[in-house]
Amino acid sequence: MSLISLSFALLQTLLMINSSVEQCGQANEKQFFNGQLLLGDNEYPWIGILREEDESKILCITILITPRHVIMPAHCVTDHVHSITFANPLLGKGNNEVSYQLEEVAIHPDYALITDSDIAVGTLDRNVSDVQPICMPSKDEPQYFGYSLEMIGSAFERPHLRIKSQVHLGTPDFCSDLFQGNHRFASNDICGYLTKKFLAGSAVMAAHVSEGKPSSIKFYLIGIILYEVRLANRTDVTNLFLYVKHYRDWIMRNSIE
Repeated sequence: MSLISLSFALLQTLLMINSSVEQCGQANEKQFFNGQLLLGDNEYPWIGILREEDESKILCITILITPRHVIMPAHCVTDHVHSITFANPLLGKGNNEVSYQLEEVAIHPDYALITDSDIAVGTLDRNVSDVQPICMPSKDEPQYFGYSLEMIGSAFERPHLRIKSQVHLGTPDFCSDLFQGNHRFASNDICGYLTKKFLAGSAVMAAHVSEGKPSSIKFYLIGIILYEVRLANRTDVTNLFLYVKHYRDWIMRNSIE
């Protein structure tokens, strides 16, 4: 391929990425903090459910970050054929699930089971139709330690149900002290507290309001849940999250076609 052809292909890729970014993370403000546990129609549509082989077993949650790419915990990936289902809002209520095959998976090179870099990027067999991806955090994304943020995903006990709640994120020092000596806590993890039990891969999000456009609200991906941990020094349950911002460049490199 000539240098001109390569440059043109790169330009096309960048234009595609910019276009998808502009169409990311948009949500209906009327659905915010409405006291509902179950997600409404077309509420946070970027949630995908990872299933194994015959689609009878639900493994984890995946989050759509481009029309054809998802991220998920690396420990959710098995040797079996996987499919991911998204709810298509144009199909109405009821049987509105559309299935996509997981064509390729990139697992972070530093991934070590239960200890570090527990993240993977999946490529689907085709673009997800009529479903908007979530926005990826920028390099200068604010810190949200000590904040309560929106948590979305699936209920652990009933994983076919898409739910939402609030999560309170601990500060790095608090989390480090809390997990001192615990092999599950890694340097790029954060900890938090939930009132509901979520399936692994469920997402922590932050809302951004465009300057001068109060009606233009977009959600950005902050973290994905890895594990629920019961610590000997606490009576409650602590959740471990992977902090997505630390892996942004690797994710972007593995989500370009």
